Amino acid sequence: LPEETGSVSSSEEQSVK
Repeated sequence: LPEETGSVSSSEEQSVK
């Protein structure tokens, strides 16, 4: 999945991980 598609979503995913 392209991280650039959503920086906010990427941050949330990292937090979950």
